[in-house]
Amino acid sequence: MNYPNLLARGLLLLYCIFLLLFGFEEGVLEQGYIHAVPAVAMLGLMVVFKNKPALSSLVFLFTFLFSIWFFKTYQDIVSFLIISAPLIVVSILFFMGKKSTSPKL
Repeated sequence: MNYPNLLARGLLLLYCIFLLLFGFEEGVLEQGYIHAVPAVAMLGLMVVFKNKPALSSLVFLFTFLFSIWFFKTYQDIVSFLIISAPLIVVSILFFMGKKSTSPKL
């Protein structure tokens, strides 16, 4: 069992649920869909790169860098910790999952 990959997937799922909660608060059909787009995109990336932890690590590293640039989270530490920091943690966990190999039985 590759625990870093499972932990990264669980953390990413919680992060996407967190983003979707903002969409439901504002009304998904009105203006809340804008919060649903990044969440659905990240879940899609997680599914597409399911069995490729090294590529997943790079994809979420670029997602982290894009979120810093696009949302300008470098200006405020709180927004950085809420929006961008979980993505770098997920990227690091996927990278650690690439390194760990479990023996096949």
